[in-house]
Amino acid sequence: MNILVADDEKGIRNSLSATLRREGHDITLAKNGREVMKMLESARLSGKVIDLLILDLQMPEMTGEEVLCKIKEMENAPPVILMSGHGGNMTAKYRQNHGVVLDKPFEQEELLAAVEISFN
Repeated sequence: MNILVADDEKGIRNSLSATLRREGHDITLAKNGREVMKMLESARLSGKVIDLLILDLQMPEMTGEEVLCKIKEMENAPPVILMSGHGGNMTAKYRQNHGVVLDKPFEQEELLAAVEISFN
């Protein structure tokens, strides 16, 4: 599966990438929401399918929330797993409206379970 991982923290991007690659997934990395939108558009134009987007809510330039609003308008938008280091009411709101939300920090097993849920 082709997974796009977006987080402004390089260490988190690299950790998620390593875990998901070990599971056989192809990974593309983005450091902010603007990069996500460019990559999704590029994939659409080239016919490449992004099967899943793992998206941090708090990023510079364009937040995860702004990305969510934009991809809702897209045809064939990928499923999204949200990540947040802020928890509380914010995470509960997104979990209710968007499904899978991972509260940072999370374990590899939680990530892999979220990915499996999103693919099914």
